[in-house]
Amino acid sequence: RVDFRNTVIIMTSNVGAQELQDQRFAGFGGSSEGQDYETIRKTMMKELKSAFRPEFLNRVDDTIVFHKLNKDELKEIVTMMVGKLTSRLSE
Repeated sequence: RVDFRNTVIIMTSNVGAQELQDQRFAGFGGSSEGQDYETIRKTMMKELKSAFRPEFLNRVDDTIVFHKLNKDELKEIVTMMVGKLTSRLSE
């Protein structure tokens, strides 16, 4: 028997990413910083409702919309990953 009490399950999806790209929201390739988070969240929820059945969405307690990583953040991640790869290859 599996017990999910006191458990946090994190699910990710690219649902709505194209919509945000097309609308050029800040954090998703847009040029204006500080785009209203609630506007972005409403767009994402609309996309989620069109992609997933209500029976599934009603079982999800909370939905968090993340902003796209900027170039500096991506560079930092790549640097860390290359460092780990270099370490593994030297073993």
